[in-house]
Amino acid sequence: MQQINTTSSQVTARVIGVIKKMVKTYGGSILSADQMLDSTKEKLKAFQEAFSISDADIANHYRVFVPYNSQLSQVLVKSNSPEALENKRLIIRITKWPATSPFPFGQFVKIIGPEGKIRTETNMILHEFNVDMRPFSQKVLNCLPSEGKNWTPSEEEIARRWDLRHLDVCSVDPPGCKDIDDTLHCIILPNGNYEVGVHIADVTHFVRANSEIDKEAARRCTTVYMVDRRTDMLPGLLTENLCSLVSGVDRCAFSVIWEIDKDTLTKVNVKFGKSLIRSRWSGNYYAAQDMIDDKNDKSPLTESLRGLLKIARVLRDRRTQAGALSLASPELKFKLDNESQNPTDVSEYKHVDTHFMIEEFMLLGNVAVAERLADYYPTFAILRRHPLPKEKPLKDLVEQLAKCGMEVSTESSKKLADSLDKAIRPKDPFFNKLVRIMATRCMNQAVYFCMSTVDQAEIGHYGLAMAKYTHFTSPIRRYADVLVHRLLAATIDLQSLTNDMTDKFKMAKQCDQMNRKNRMAQLASGASVQFNTYLYFKNL
Repeated sequence: MQQINTTSSQVTARVIGVIKKMVKTYGGSILSADQMLDSTKEKLKAFQEAFSISDADIANHYRVFVPYNSQLSQVLVKSNSPEALENKRLIIRITKWPATSPFPFGQFVKIIGPEGKIRTETNMILHEFNVDMRPFSQKVLNCLPSEGKNWTPSEEEIARRWDLRHLDVCSVDPPGCKDIDDTLHCIILPNGNYEVGVHIADVTHFVRANSEIDKEAARRCTTVYMVDRRTDMLPGLLTENLCSLVSGVDRCAFSVIWEIDKDTLTKVNVKFGKSLIRSRWSGNYYAAQDMIDDKNDKSPLTESLRGLLKIARVLRDRRTQAGALSLASPELKFKLDNESQNPTDVSEYKHVDTHFMIEEFMLLGNVAVAERLADYYPTFAILRRHPLPKEKPLKDLVEQLAKCGMEVSTESSKKLADSLDKAIRPKDPFFNKLVRIMATRCMNQAVYFCMSTVDQAEIGHYGLAMAKYTHFTSPIRRYADVLVHRLLAATIDLQSLTNDMTDKFKMAKQCDQMNRKNRMAQLASGASVQFNTYLYFKNL
């Protein structure tokens, strides 16, 4: 495409050639006659006249297709049985758009299902946001351990790892979580200091670099969470079994362990290593909070949780003082009917202290790994950065709050955070949360990057107020974490890196893929929430 005019307020261009045809399909529905607006009827009439097609031929063979994406043009689809396409969600392919036609021409590909059904609409959303729903190929499944769910680590493998099965390790996750990435422990050392460990599923033990399962994970990049289902990055044998850090069984992990001063609660040292753990408990946030709040519970596991919460409070306060933003997005949870999967109840997600407790230690682990990778591999380390906020939306927010008598400074994340803390109405929690949601929408998307491709001044994480940050703690569901695990293992001489991983251009390309897939996953999850919210209120 060649730019031909930049002097006017609108940039214009002209196409000078097509390098490659884009083979893309689109989802949507057939528009019934009574749904047609006058403008659509006029376009259909113009098509008839331009191509000399009779009314009978239009009625018997042609239908107007409306894409799910409302930004796209309506499409004319020809079929020998167009009535079979009505009241269905379809997938079509655009074949051509003659200069004399008001519509592009589309070719029917397949029917997704009846309109309005939750399974159909979810599949529609997944298709539109380019989420891979295909079952894993036999080549991928052949990479899994032949023992299946009966796999256990060999004696040789155990000897290569820290044996931490004596520790009271536990996991705290949302209710019903099956893909448990992370566990924690906290003990008091003989010198009175705390020892805190974050133990992450060792996915790379099963997903070897450049294997078929690794290539598939590199394409998918992320697990996608919908209201009624989950589309996994890795096969279920790994996500729900061999890699999931469930309680009562031996599991391979990658551990980060700190010694924390008992008085100042600052880090004395940190070490990294592959480990073997046996979780004592797999619980949810609310059960963990109940254990902490029960003054009669003096068990080692509960005392460990109390120690973690004590340290997490200090970590959170320090992050806030450094300028970390406390933002908000509306979080809803649904109760689904067991048979129809239709939502029967919807409520806002309730947060307790154990939510931020887990978050703080995941952040602590991610930062520790980011700092190590940046030191060892300043050219091709994979980090995650959060750019400055979007200027216009942030300016609009400042102006709107000024009308409410609230002054907001945007000079730094610290000043913005302090301003937002003051932008409250004591008796109006709805307003206070709305301000946080609006501030969240002013933020740019955080992205993965290869260190050498970004200026050093731009590698920080604005929202977290951190100089270096990466993703290490969720390798079951994020491919970025898989790459980070391999890099970290190389820094402690556990394995060597492949040529691809030391190629900054290939790593930058993989980061682009991860950013695209991550964005599409967020949009798909959001669309699923919106649809189920609509369905719930529609059925009231």
